[in-house]
Amino acid sequence: MTDTRFRLFEDLASRYDLHTPHHHYEDDHSFVLDSFRSSGHQRILDIGCGTGVFLRKALDEGFDAAGIDAAQGMVNEAMTKAGSDRAKLQAMEDLDADSLYDGICALSWVINYATDVESARDILVRCRNALKPGGKLLLQTAHAPNMDGLVLEDRETGPSDISEDIVFLFQFHATGVASANARYVYAAKSIGELVWEEHPLNVANAELLAGLCSEAGFHDISIYGSYQREPLGNSISPWIEASVPA
Repeated sequence: MTDTRFRLFEDLASRYDLHTPHHHYEDDHSFVLDSFRSSGHQRILDIGCGTGVFLRKALDEGFDAAGIDAAQGMVNEAMTKAGSDRAKLQAMEDLDADSLYDGICALSWVINYATDVESARDILVRCRNALKPGGKLLLQTAHAPNMDGLVLEDRETGPSDISEDIVFLFQFHATGVASANARYVYAAKSIGELVWEEHPLNVANAELLAGLCSEAGFHDISIYGSYQREPLGNSISPWIEASVPA
């Protein structure tokens, strides 16, 4: 089951938007919303909705959107942004809807928090069951074979509006052809916060996940290197698009 012990998702949920500001994901969010909109998909579910940034954007653009997350801290923040009726505490492993949604998305490598291949396959079956005929699934996944282990850094404005007060270091290290570790260091210098975490990313291979989508009953499965819909190439964060037969 999805690990909910990570401090970045619980204790520091109220800080999460500081080290992952909205503009970092504008292109990805637009890709998802445009894809659903072009297919006439209006009722959508965001799996692993986090603090509700995408959920709020979807609602503002007229979608009937809801979100689930396994971390209570994240759900609390999402409720603040989107409303208490739009976000709820639920792990993706427990999704139990039946032909309820036109579209389902899981951004920012949420699917890779599944514990193993069998768990990922079950989650995808649950997604397929939750979609209406003709419904669409969009997954943003880690792709371990392309990870180079470089240490990267972001600096953002902190809680006291101090420029570059937030320091976020991150490294993606492949541990196999379908697994990796995401290493994160978060610090807010002005208030003395510092957290180091390592998140295991399982089933971190877009081609493997695409095969699991097929096994789960999805059709028209495509892998894109990014929101621009180019081939997989050297991407470490590709997209999988799949549909339920109409």
